[in-house]
Amino acid sequence: MINTSLDGFMYSYLDYKNRERLLTSTFGITKSKAKRYFGAQNNLIRLAPVRAHKLYAVTVSVNAEIRSFEQPQKDASI
Repeated sequence: MINTSLDGFMYSYLDYKNRERLLTSTFGITKSKAKRYFGAQNNLIRLAPVRAHKLYAVTVSVNAEIRSFEQPQKDASI
């Protein structure tokens, strides 16, 4: 999966300091999946509901594998 790019959509929102932030948990392959994932954000307990600001078409690039969870690591303490 190294050197792979994933194309999809992601919503942004405005934080409490009025800065635009990407909400990475809304990444979806289609616009409708991204919208569904964004709607799920307001099912969590929050001080104020999250409001969508913009919808972006994004490309996520996978450059390296950091750790595999299928094999025990040499540096992992047991």
